Amino acid sequence: MATWKILTGIAFFAALGVAAIFVHEALWKAGTSGASPGAAPETSALPTQGVTSETGASPKAHGTLMPREQEVIRTLSTANVIYSMDGAGSSDLPNHEEIKALVDSCGGDILPVLVENLSNSQQSKARVDGRDKAVVSTGYVCFDLLCTIAEATDDWFIFGCGDDGIWAAVRAEYSVPMTIDAGNIEAVKKIQEHWKALLDAGKLRIKKDYASSFQP
Repeated sequence: MATWKILTGIAFFAALGVAAIFVHEALWKAGTSGASPGAAPETSALPTQGVTSETGASPKAHGTLMPREQEVIRTLSTANVIYSMDGAGSSDLPNHEEIKALVDSCGGDILPVLVENLSNSQQSKARVDGRDKAVVSTGYVCFDLLCTIAEATDDWFIFGCGDDGIWAAVRAEYSVPMTIDAGNIEAVKKIQEHWKALLDAGKLRIKKDYASSFQP
Protein backbone atom coordinates (compact mmCIF):
# COMPACT_ATOMS: atom_id res chain seq x y z
CA MET A 1 0.00 0.00 0.00
CA ALA A 2 2.75 2.46 0.97
CA THR A 3 4.66 1.60 -2.20
CA TRP A 4 1.55 2.31 -4.30
CA LYS A 5 1.12 5.74 -2.68
CA ILE A 6 4.75 6.60 -3.33
CA LEU A 7 4.50 5.59 -6.98
CA THR A 8 1.26 7.54 -7.35
CA GLY A 9 2.89 10.65 -5.88
CA ILE A 10 5.88 10.36 -8.20
CA ALA A 11 3.60 10.01 -11.21
CA PHE A 12 1.55 13.06 -10.13
CA PHE A 13 4.55 15.37 -9.80
CA ALA A 14 6.03 14.06 -13.03
CA ALA A 15 2.80 14.93 -14.81
CA LEU A 16 2.93 18.44 -13.35
CA GLY A 17 6.48 18.88 -14.62
CA VAL A 18 5.56 17.79 -18.14
CA ALA A 19 2.56 20.11 -18.13
CA ALA A 20 4.72 23.03 -17.04
CA ILE A 21 7.13 22.37 -19.90
CA PHE A 22 4.28 22.37 -22.43
CA VAL A 23 2.83 25.59 -21.01
CA HIS A 24 6.24 27.32 -21.08
CA GLU A 25 6.82 26.27 -24.68
CA ALA A 26 3.37 27.47 -25.74
CA LEU A 27 3.90 30.86 -24.13
CA TRP A 28 7.32 31.24 -25.73
CA LYS A 29 5.93 30.46 -29.19
CA ALA A 30 3.11 32.95 -28.70
CA GLY A 31 5.55 35.67 -27.70
CA THR A 32 7.90 35.13 -30.65
CA SER A 33 5.39 34.32 -33.39
CA GLY A 34 5.69 37.87 -34.84
CA ALA A 35 9.48 37.83 -34.99
CA SER A 36 11.57 36.41 -37.77
CA PRO A 37 13.87 33.49 -36.93
CA GLY A 38 17.18 34.69 -35.57
CA ALA A 39 15.90 38.25 -35.08
CA ALA A 40 17.46 40.23 -32.28
CA PRO A 41 15.21 41.03 -29.34
CA GLU A 42 13.47 44.39 -29.42
CA THR A 43 15.09 47.23 -27.54
CA SER A 44 13.59 50.55 -26.56
CA ALA A 45 14.30 53.35 -29.02
CA LEU A 46 17.03 55.78 -28.03
CA PRO A 47 16.09 59.46 -27.86
CA THR A 48 16.87 61.21 -31.13
CA GLN A 49 16.07 64.81 -30.32
CA GLY A 50 18.93 67.05 -31.41
CA VAL A 51 20.73 64.23 -33.23
CA THR A 52 21.00 63.80 -36.96
CA SER A 53 20.12 60.39 -38.36
CA GLU A 54 23.10 60.29 -40.70
CA THR A 55 25.96 61.49 -38.55
CA GLY A 56 24.76 61.13 -34.97
CA ALA A 57 26.06 64.64 -34.32
CA SER A 58 24.11 67.44 -32.72
CA PRO A 59 23.41 69.94 -35.49
CA LYS A 60 23.44 73.70 -35.28
CA ALA A 61 21.56 76.22 -37.39
CA HIS A 62 23.80 75.84 -40.44
CA GLY A 63 26.60 73.64 -41.62
CA THR A 64 28.80 71.04 -39.94
CA LEU A 65 31.76 73.16 -38.91
CA MET A 66 30.38 74.67 -35.73
CA PRO A 67 32.74 72.68 -33.47
CA ARG A 68 35.58 74.68 -35.12
CA GLU A 69 33.74 77.98 -34.87
CA GLN A 70 35.97 79.29 -32.08
CA GLU A 71 39.09 78.55 -34.12
CA VAL A 72 37.72 80.39 -37.13
CA ILE A 73 36.63 83.44 -35.16
CA ARG A 74 39.86 83.54 -33.17
CA THR A 75 41.88 83.60 -36.38
CA LEU A 76 39.78 86.29 -38.02
CA SER A 77 39.45 88.51 -34.96
CA THR A 78 43.21 88.49 -34.27
CA ALA A 79 44.46 88.92 -37.84
CA ASN A 80 46.06 92.33 -38.39
CA VAL A 81 44.00 93.14 -41.44
CA ILE A 82 44.34 96.70 -42.72
CA TYR A 83 41.40 98.46 -44.40
CA SER A 84 41.77 101.41 -46.70
CA MET A 85 39.51 104.44 -46.64
CA ASP A 86 39.49 104.56 -50.42
CA GLY A 87 35.73 104.45 -50.70
CA ALA A 88 35.80 100.81 -51.73
CA GLY A 89 36.39 99.06 -48.41
CA SER A 90 39.43 97.29 -49.82
CA SER A 91 41.76 95.45 -47.47
CA ASP A 92 44.86 93.33 -47.36
CA LEU A 93 42.91 90.32 -46.06
CA PRO A 94 43.92 88.26 -49.14
CA ASN A 95 47.56 88.73 -48.13
CA HIS A 96 47.20 86.89 -44.83
CA GLU A 97 48.51 83.35 -45.09
CA GLU A 98 46.85 82.24 -41.85
CA ILE A 99 43.43 83.14 -43.25
CA LYS A 100 44.03 81.29 -46.52
CA ALA A 101 45.27 78.27 -44.54
CA LEU A 102 42.04 78.38 -42.56
CA VAL A 103 39.95 78.37 -45.73
CA ASP A 104 42.10 75.60 -47.20
CA SER A 105 41.46 73.52 -44.10
CA CYS A 106 37.74 74.16 -43.80
CA GLY A 107 36.69 74.45 -47.43
CA GLY A 108 33.05 75.34 -48.04
CA ASP A 109 32.16 74.39 -44.48
CA ILE A 110 33.52 77.74 -43.36
CA LEU A 111 30.63 79.60 -45.01
CA PRO A 112 28.02 78.78 -42.32
CA VAL A 113 30.43 79.99 -39.63
CA LEU A 114 30.99 83.27 -41.42
CA VAL A 115 27.27 83.82 -41.88
CA GLU A 116 26.57 82.90 -38.27
CA ASN A 117 29.03 85.58 -37.11
CA LEU A 118 28.12 88.46 -39.41
CA SER A 119 26.51 90.17 -36.42
CA ASN A 120 29.53 89.56 -34.16
CA SER A 121 30.20 92.97 -32.60
CA GLN A 122 33.46 91.93 -30.91
CA GLN A 123 36.24 94.38 -31.77
CA SER A 124 38.86 92.75 -33.96
CA LYS A 125 42.52 93.62 -34.34
CA ALA A 126 41.88 94.83 -37.85
CA ARG A 127 42.37 98.56 -38.31
CA VAL A 128 41.64 101.31 -40.77
CA ASP A 129 44.65 102.94 -42.35
CA GLY A 130 44.98 106.51 -41.11
CA ARG A 131 42.16 106.17 -38.57
CA ASP A 132 43.59 104.62 -35.44
CA LYS A 133 40.40 105.04 -33.43
CA ALA A 134 38.16 103.34 -35.97
CA VAL A 135 36.62 100.10 -34.72
CA VAL A 136 36.47 97.11 -37.07
CA SER A 137 34.07 94.51 -35.74
CA THR A 138 34.76 90.79 -36.14
CA GLY A 139 31.49 90.50 -38.04
CA TYR A 140 32.86 92.81 -40.71
CA VAL A 141 36.01 90.72 -41.12
CA CYS A 142 33.72 87.68 -41.54
CA PHE A 143 31.79 89.66 -44.15
CA ASP A 144 35.00 90.58 -45.98
CA LEU A 145 36.16 86.96 -46.12
CA LEU A 146 32.69 85.77 -47.12
CA CYS A 147 32.63 88.14 -50.07
CA THR A 148 36.19 87.14 -50.98
CA ILE A 149 35.61 83.40 -51.21
CA ALA A 150 31.90 83.03 -52.03
CA GLU A 151 30.77 82.48 -55.59
CA ALA A 152 29.24 85.75 -56.80
CA THR A 153 25.56 85.60 -57.75
CA ASP A 154 22.97 88.21 -58.72
CA ASP A 155 21.36 87.68 -55.34
CA TRP A 156 24.03 89.63 -53.46
CA PHE A 157 26.64 90.82 -55.96
CA ILE A 158 26.38 93.69 -58.44
CA PHE A 159 28.26 92.57 -61.53
CA GLY A 160 30.25 95.32 -63.21
CA CYS A 161 31.26 96.81 -59.88
CA GLY A 162 33.77 94.16 -58.91
CA ASP A 163 36.73 96.52 -59.24
CA ASP A 164 35.11 99.04 -56.92
CA GLY A 165 35.40 96.90 -53.76
CA ILE A 166 32.81 95.30 -51.54
CA TRP A 167 31.25 98.61 -50.50
CA ALA A 168 30.11 99.21 -54.07
CA ALA A 169 29.74 95.66 -55.38
CA VAL A 170 27.59 94.17 -52.61
CA ARG A 171 23.87 94.92 -52.61
CA ALA A 172 22.76 97.11 -49.73
CA GLU A 173 20.57 94.44 -48.13
CA TYR A 174 23.65 92.17 -47.86
CA SER A 175 26.23 94.80 -46.87
CA VAL A 176 27.51 94.65 -43.27
CA PRO A 177 28.84 97.88 -41.70
CA MET A 178 32.44 98.03 -40.53
CA THR A 179 31.48 98.82 -36.93
CA ILE A 180 28.67 96.86 -35.31
CA ASP A 181 27.26 98.24 -32.09
CA ALA A 182 24.04 98.68 -30.13
CA GLY A 183 22.90 101.36 -32.53
CA ASN A 184 22.83 99.14 -35.63
CA ILE A 185 22.85 95.55 -34.36
CA GLU A 186 19.19 94.96 -35.22
CA ALA A 187 19.74 96.21 -38.77
CA VAL A 188 22.80 93.96 -39.08
CA LYS A 189 20.76 90.95 -37.93
CA LYS A 190 18.29 91.60 -40.73
CA ILE A 191 21.20 91.69 -43.19
CA GLN A 192 22.42 88.44 -41.67
CA GLU A 193 19.01 86.85 -42.29
CA HIS A 194 19.37 87.57 -46.02
CA TRP A 195 22.67 85.67 -46.05
CA LYS A 196 21.14 82.81 -44.05
CA ALA A 197 18.32 82.57 -46.57
CA LEU A 198 20.88 82.15 -49.38
CA LEU A 199 22.66 79.50 -47.35
CA ASP A 200 19.45 77.60 -46.65
CA ALA A 201 18.47 77.75 -50.31
CA GLY A 202 21.83 76.32 -51.39
CA LYS A 203 22.70 79.53 -53.22
CA LEU A 204 25.81 80.30 -51.20
CA ARG A 205 28.84 78.29 -52.30
CA ILE A 206 32.58 78.68 -52.10
CA LYS A 207 34.30 79.57 -55.37
CA LYS A 208 36.13 76.67 -56.99
CA ASP A 209 39.05 78.99 -57.66
CA TYR A 210 38.86 80.84 -54.32
CA ALA A 211 42.64 80.43 -53.94
CA SER A 212 43.13 82.88 -56.81
CA SER A 213 41.61 85.59 -54.59
CA PHE A 214 44.57 85.29 -52.24
CA GLN A 215 47.98 86.67 -52.96
CA PRO A 216 50.75 84.05 -53.52
